[in-house]
Amino acid sequence: MDDFSVVRKLGRGSFGEVFACVRRDDPSRRLVVVKKITMGAKRSDQEDAMNECRVLAKLDSPYVTKYYDSFVENGGKELCIVMEYAPKGTVHQLVRASPPGRLDESTIWKLTLQSALGLHHIHRLKILHRDIKSENIFLDARGDAKIGDLGVAKVMSHEGSLARTLVGTPYYLSPELCENKPYDHKSDVWSLGCVIYEMLTGTHPFHGDNQGALFMKILRGKYPPVNERAYGEDIRALLDRCLANDVRTRLDARGIL
Repeated sequence: MDDFSVVRKLGRGSFGEVFACVRRDDPSRRLVVVKKITMGAKRSDQEDAMNECRVLAKLDSPYVTKYYDSFVENGGKELCIVMEYAPKGTVHQLVRASPPGRLDESTIWKLTLQSALGLHHIHRLKILHRDIKSENIFLDARGDAKIGDLGVAKVMSHEGSLARTLVGTPYYLSPELCENKPYDHKSDVWSLGCVIYEMLTGTHPFHGDNQGALFMKILRGKYPPVNERAYGEDIRALLDRCLANDVRTRLDARGIL
């Protein structure tokens, strides 16, 4: 990372670290995100680390975080991905900063539709995100939504492909994933439905004391209703169609639009 000055550390995970940086030769001093991924010694681990670069390089949408560059350092042990910086944080942070059930409905509609536009673009390229959650929907300087963190995304070989690997964050997993069944792009829409519910209520639609209990709640598909006095029928109906247990009746990203 010799070409970058680190402004601050944004986070750390099992994959590595994330920094807000400026490129030393950039006179504008524009902030970017540098995601430093530790690559394992095994060939398969290195292939997994490179996957996010290949996925990001395919994407070109105002509602998906922009990919700028990538490079390997430390003798090939670390992969650095340079991406767009989102100065207003994430939907998760926005929800946590608002009293439960008090986020403005027009803001929820805006973020929902922008996220759906980003998802539609991803799905058109036969890519599944597989980890849609409020922490992975970023907010730019205007407060517009941008889908990011495609580290576990999967590129499908053809239109009707079904994925089979269990990935994602438990609170946002679709019923088909809980049952270890094949899944497709509508699993991402279920996860977006969970984000919509989170924006409407300040909490997750499904809870459990352990993963088994959580999965049972998801499979039953029953969640506490949204406050009718706070939010209109249209947004509540959209939520229900995103969180339809039956994949055949669940909306796809285009259907949200």
